[in-house]
Amino acid sequence: MRTIDDFALSAQLLKKLYVKRVFISPSSDSLRAIFQAHPKLVVALNHGPMLAPGVVNTVISDIFLKQGGADRVPMGIIWKHFYKVPLLKNLVAYITQVEEAFGLDDFIQQFVEKPYNDLMVMPEGENCCFGDGVNIEPFLSPRFVEIAIRAKVPVLVAVHHGTHVLANPVEVSRLTTRIFKQMMPEKNYRRFRESGLLSLPRFTAGKVPKLGWSFKLYQPQLTESELAEDKAARLEQLWQEADAIRSQMQAMVEQLRQDVVAQNEEFPGVAA
Repeated sequence: MRTIDDFALSAQLLKKLYVKRVFISPSSDSLRAIFQAHPKLVVALNHGPMLAPGVVNTVISDIFLKQGGADRVPMGIIWKHFYKVPLLKNLVAYITQVEEAFGLDDFIQQFVEKPYNDLMVMPEGENCCFGDGVNIEPFLSPRFVEIAIRAKVPVLVAVHHGTHVLANPVEVSRLTTRIFKQMMPEKNYRRFRESGLLSLPRFTAGKVPKLGWSFKLYQPQLTESELAEDKAARLEQLWQEADAIRSQMQAMVEQLRQDVVAQNEEFPGVAA
């Protein structure tokens, strides 16, 4: 298994290609203190637009390295269909350190029993395709919270702001959205109809000029013994926790937006 330090060289090289300037908000919790207190974390990141994950994962790896997380071993949950694509599945397995798209119970077992430290997940998933790249889109599932509860670990809420420059959100009329009805899974189409936005990748955007970050520790209110046996009731419980995390993410985004514009070119916060 590879540590954050094992990814360090590639992360630092890619960071120079992707981003001009990175900073951590002064309102952020101390990552160094969190790492010292918690050997295992479920890390919930905001997605940003479609092209953002490469930037996001590269930069957060570099931040973890510099904040005392060099020896931590990450694992990632990614779109399961990537594992079905030849060659791409090998790259995905290398980056996530997960060989296949496990079910929930298997993910929990792997995370708890093996020497992983950080389980990385982007709960917005494909809903990033139907947003502005700034605001937090509805989560596809609250089950990442169940992983944290059953593994008895807190959630590290990790939020960035700045990758919206990699997207071109296009407003789409209700009439036009109907054209896509037969092309999308129902859950994706519903979000498309609600948002009225189609986020198109901006391949010519160049480097992200300013990428701000903030980190907050979230402790789920539920314990494993309080989780309902009934699947529908359990999902309702988990959605309450996930909605609280999404609200916290949105508040952190708003703070980062203020940080970026606070002093024009002079950033508050710590350079990263």
